[in-house]
Amino acid sequence: MQQIMQEKTATTIKSISTNSKKILKQTLKEKERLQKIAKFTIKQQLQKAFFQMKEEYHGEVDPDLIDFCWMIKFNNVFKTKPKPFTRPRFKQTFELIGPGLRCRSHIQSCKSKNIHPYIDFLNPIKCQQIYGAPLGGIGAGSIGRTYTGEFARFQLIPGIYEHNTVEANLFTVCIRKNSRTVYQQALTTKRSQLKGFKYWNQAFSGDHATYYALYPESWIVYDLPGQNVYLTCHQLSPIIPHDYKDSSLPCGLFNWTVENNNNDDIELSLMFTWQSGSASDKFELTDVDTKAFNDYKNFDTNISGVILNQKIKNIPLQYCIAAKNTVLSINFRQN
Repeated sequence: MQQIMQEKTATTIKSISTNSKKILKQTLKEKERLQKIAKFTIKQQLQKAFFQMKEEYHGEVDPDLIDFCWMIKFNNVFKTKPKPFTRPRFKQTFELIGPGLRCRSHIQSCKSKNIHPYIDFLNPIKCQQIYGAPLGGIGAGSIGRTYTGEFARFQLIPGIYEHNTVEANLFTVCIRKNSRTVYQQALTTKRSQLKGFKYWNQAFSGDHATYYALYPESWIVYDLPGQNVYLTCHQLSPIIPHDYKDSSLPCGLFNWTVENNNNDDIELSLMFTWQSGSASDKFELTDVDTKAFNDYKNFDTNISGVILNQKIKNIPLQYCIAAKNTVLSINFRQN
């Protein structure tokens, strides 16, 4: 009798185990099915969100990459306004009194020595919803860019970030027809009040430009108002798979593409201006010197440019800005 009960118990356990495996398999299959539905739904939502921009799209962004890019118009207004954490909860107040006093003492000591503290809890950095893909290699410092094309958030001195926008650093486009200038525009949405810049044609309309980012690349597509011309600025940083050495180079590339949809030829030129020093005046700038070079041959490419030598906080810093020596005659092209 006892043996029969044991056999029945073993059979029951085996049956329960078999049923559990079936239920587990069904659960996993259902989970996979729901994941596929979720992925498909997300993909549909993304395609729907990007559809309008795709319909209006002009430029040289790889169509296979657009679905994966962060895409935003220059005139975008964010619904949320994030703020830095400054007020701890009441229960946390007593725990933070000691660290807060030590931090305040450290900050005051740094300021008395004219040293910028690496961490300043008493003066948190304001949240700015302006940043796009940065420029530069890995571990070599970086110069950030906003999604409207300005240069901001410099990290040239180890451990210190400058969350400023340098108004002098920008691209300017000029269009000529029949040897006459018909359009001139600084490609920035801001209007600078700096001496020498306030008379420039600035404040580019945010309705006519779109930003795409997929690190380490980004693209800005400009629709020049009234000109029937599209400009695409392709920004690239040297992030190369399995090549850490070259991925650490402190450099970046801007590749411009012009799309002329007029019946007549145009002459289009781009000007790039760059300010010496860093993004602010908080660091001493000394030994500023410039040196131009022409027709420098690199492999099969001739380039010309300028070298800016300087010292920031007595740290040598060199900017090298160069462009490929090309002159293009842009003809009418059907879409």
